[in-house]
Amino acid sequence: HGALANLIAHFAAELAVTPDDATLWMTTFTFDISALELFLPLVSGGRLVIATDDSRVDGAALAELLKRHEVDIVQATPTTWRLVADAASDVLAGRRVLCGGEPMPVQLARTLLDTGCELRNVYGPTETTIWSTSARLTAGLLRDDDTTAMVGIPLRNTQVFVAAPEGTELPVNVSGELCIAGSGVAIGYHDRPELTADRFGEHPVYGRFYRTG
Repeated sequence: HGALANLIAHFAAELAVTPDDATLWMTTFTFDISALELFLPLVSGGRLVIATDDSRVDGAALAELLKRHEVDIVQATPTTWRLVADAASDVLAGRRVLCGGEPMPVQLARTLLDTGCELRNVYGPTETTIWSTSARLTAGLLRDDDTTAMVGIPLRNTQVFVAAPEGTELPVNVSGELCIAGSGVAIGYHDRPELTADRFGEHPVYGRFYRTG
């Protein structure tokens, strides 16, 4: 619960959520990222708007829902945004938009930014409690030679580092395995001690961390 509380507290602050804000419950309950959509309005005293099945795949239906309920915060995967971005483009201006769960293509980021929304690319595996990094994107941060958008900087109480196969932390600009430490790191896999030992480790400074692979 502490890991989830850390995530919610971070985004409540980063998104400057207030009791006047409405958050869309866009993601199916079986996908872990839905927890942010469900609990963000709970801790802020805001409203939770439940997306209809149509609005999850139909841009026109999403646009109508956003306007009718004056939704301020919307989170979805790149796959979903590709389906609805063009049709919903006229109503995204000024809204806080999160995109995560898959690599975010630069072209999709440009499409969303052109709507006038406040766009963030978020990244993180389930093993570190949904999101571990966040990037507030602008047109100037999207390079023509990149295929996907940057994943940003660590959330509060989160450390991200790159390690060699033997676990040695690597310097900047050296390729290796991305590892994540901090408040969001899980205890391990249920009844899978060997897998837990393989994927989780202990850093001398950051403490318990997860190897993303």
